[in-house]
This record gives sequence, C-alpha cells and structure tokens, in this order.
Amino acid sequence: MENILKFKISDDGKILLKGKKTPTDLPKLLTGHIDFVQIRNGQVHLLDYKPNAAKEKPIEQLTWYALALSRLTGLRLFEFKCALAPLDIKLI
Repeated sequence: MENILKFKISDDGKILLKGKKTPTDLPKLLTGHIDFVQIRNGQVHLLDYKPNAAKEKPIEQLTWYALALSRLTGLRLFEFKCALAPLDIKLI
C-alpha cells in the first residue's frame, strides 16, 4: 500500500492524525463510518462523501476502511474498490 499509493500507514508504530502536527502512537481503536457499501459484480464498493476532499486526505481514510473490512470479513483487499463522491451527488 505504501509503495503503490505513496503514503505511509505507520512509521515505527506512529501515525499522523488529522489536526496534529507530530506523529502519535498508533491508537488501539480508530472510529469512523462508511457512507455507502455495495456488493456488485463480486467486488465490495466503498463510497465516501467528502465535500473538502482537496483539503483532506480521503484516500488514507478509505484505505483504513478497506483494510478493516478485509480483516473482519476475510475477503482479500483486492476485492475492495474505493471511491469518493462530492457531497451534492444523489444516488438512486
């Protein structure tokens, strides 16, 4: 993940949390919610609404979601597809 997506998940057990200037110990529990999950064509699609995607690091958050679901379900990470959507999009 770090080589392909060009970001670090952990640096010696420390991560940089949003709003912090220095890395902190990797928390035992991360919380969040996935806006939309769909199983289609044998793949799990994760969709996250991000009105400020240009200012945030949404790819990292989606990667955490995929990693967590992969571990919980036993599905391979390869079977997850992640996408961002602007807040004003409407799904039917």
